[in-house]
Amino acid sequence: LKPISQFALMVFRDDCYPTDTSREQLNTEASIVHAFRTFLTTVSEDEGDDCIQLKREQHVQWLKKALECLPRGFSSLDASRPWFVFWITHSLELLDALERSSLAPAVGAFLAKCQ
Repeated sequence: LKPISQFALMVFRDDCYPTDTSREQLNTEASIVHAFRTFLTTVSEDEGDDCIQLKREQHVQWLKKALECLPRGFSSLDASRPWFVFWITHSLELLDALERSSLAPAVGAFLAKCQ
């Protein structure tokens, strides 16, 4: 867990050429930092560094299930499914849980239907 002050070093830089997209990026980052600050001020000091944990197996299970069927809250975003597939498979890869041999044919077939 990095100190909140280190987030300032990781903000998006637009090289002095602001655009609508870069302004939106900065607004999003500010919103996330605010959420982190709010969370960190509500965490009991007794919890220490154990307060934020990645529940890897639960994440992997959710991601694999989401590849088969989007949760109800995502149903209005059905047209974005190719992006969800990308982000889900990328997340599985980051968690070292991407089973290429079993997922590749299914993902390929799904993406072919999207064309």
